[in-house]
Amino acid sequence: MTSSGDASSPPTTPIVLCDSADAQVLAAQFEAGIPSRLNRGWVRQIAERLLAAALLVALLPLLLLIALLVKLDSPGPTLFRQERLGAGKTSFTLLKFRSMAVLDPDSDEGPKWANQEGHRITSLGRLLRASGLD
Repeated sequence: MTSSGDASSPPTTPIVLCDSADAQVLAAQFEAGIPSRLNRGWVRQIAERLLAAALLVALLPLLLLIALLVKLDSPGPTLFRQERLGAGKTSFTLLKFRSMAVLDPDSDEGPKWANQEGHRITSLGRLLRASGLD
């Protein structure tokens, strides 16, 4: 019975006839006014991009200060560029603040794994690596 006491009134909740639990959930979301999974994708993309832009603007002074300090600490480029493989073996370019001295092209020393007591790590680079800001 409803609150008015009329036994002949229709039920207030919609009746969904389907076998799939997902379809029932989507129907309930639609009735509640929540966007379906198909519609949430673009909303999430826009929200993520707006958040990323806001964080970039907020962190820009810190990033510029680190770039200036790297440039003043040792000669060479401010950013280190490296090609890496991501999900699905798609390649992307990673940019990091340089924390090691640039190799002399005339030296016999080639690329190798860095270690904590590496002689090529700059003083600022040691701090950047310890703080995770590199």
